[in-house]
Amino acid sequence: MDLIDLHDVPRRLLTLSLGGAPFYAAASFLLTRSIYLLLGRRRYRPLKAITISAAILHIPGALLLLIELVERAHSANSMPDNFPITYLWIIPLVVASQAGLYGIPLVLLRVGMSWYRPRIHVIKTTFRVLLVALVLGTSLYVSGRVYHDLHHVEYATHRLHNNGASDTLRIAVIADIQADAFTDIQRVNQYYNTVKALTPDVILFAGDLATIMYIGSIEPASHAYGKTLRDIPAYGVLGDHDYWTRPAMVTSTLGQNGMYIGRNELITTRASGTQLNVLLIENFALSRIPGGTLDSLLALPREEGLDVAVVHHLENRLLERLKEADFDLIVTGHTHGGQIALDFYGTNMTAALLDIDRISGMNREYGLPIYTSNGLGMSTVPLRYNATPTIGLLEVLP
Repeated sequence: MDLIDLHDVPRRLLTLSLGGAPFYAAASFLLTRSIYLLLGRRRYRPLKAITISAAILHIPGALLLLIELVERAHSANSMPDNFPITYLWIIPLVVASQAGLYGIPLVLLRVGMSWYRPRIHVIKTTFRVLLVALVLGTSLYVSGRVYHDLHHVEYATHRLHNNGASDTLRIAVIADIQADAFTDIQRVNQYYNTVKALTPDVILFAGDLATIMYIGSIEPASHAYGKTLRDIPAYGVLGDHDYWTRPAMVTSTLGQNGMYIGRNELITTRASGTQLNVLLIENFALSRIPGGTLDSLLALPREEGLDVAVVHHLENRLLERLKEADFDLIVTGHTHGGQIALDFYGTNMTAALLDIDRISGMNREYGLPIYTSNGLGMSTVPLRYNATPTIGLLEVLP
């Protein structure tokens, strides 16, 4: 049976709830007031306004919960205990927060036109209609996007040119599988099958097979990996959740199924005719690699070829040292692509940015390519929004 820290999940849900509560309160108030005024002089107007407002904010999440229940009724996977609170409370928080960001221009326009007294009644009515339409549209969009991100796996191809490559080298980058009751074995297999379909020459894993305290999911996720991907050379590191759960079990079970997990070591190998030097660095958000250990790793002699560093949590200090050591590529994870990333007219806003500067995809700093995997699993709440699980396929060309 899987184990879960029953004290940790409520604390994390409470933290997220407190962060989103002001947006939820503001959206509920403005939405209810707008509906109330649009209803005119009808009986039970306050009750109707509150009911319609609550329906707009909560029904899409309730429908998603119903869909999840139906889908799981036809499989062997039961509904985890905190799915209801996620769909009936956390999704409305996301809806309210997203609607608040989308509604900023509308509010500014309303304030800017308040001086135009001759048509003020028309302006107010139009504003209320647009506000209700905005929140309703946002609610439907958020729910649809959440469903998409919880049921789809994508891949993104990036082409790099490097003199260390002898021929085209295809590298698949994966991370943050975090198998548990939410990211079940069916979802994990979907992820692995997508990797296999890309026919990579080598797989690099940036950590977190496990989810903290879900010990029972480690072996099934490892065996599923071996069944699908054992024949492809693979190298990886531990992530935070692996380290906090059972690091030895993660290392051994993945090793038995075709993936080598290194702990601060340099691996020299060949793939697709290219000499590949893979530095496997153990560095977590709450446990950084000691400076002396990093100095020793970077001082190791490397054969001429492609130099790649694999690290779960890439902090700026470590990035600067890897650049100084002339590495060609860094692959990393940890961020889940932001996991819950609010859209602000093309710019994603996520709490992950408080911890790390790069949250998703291919970036370049100091001219050094850095690929950050979106991963598959979830932390804090079983929810993804604007953070579709994405496998990176890096084609390194000579």
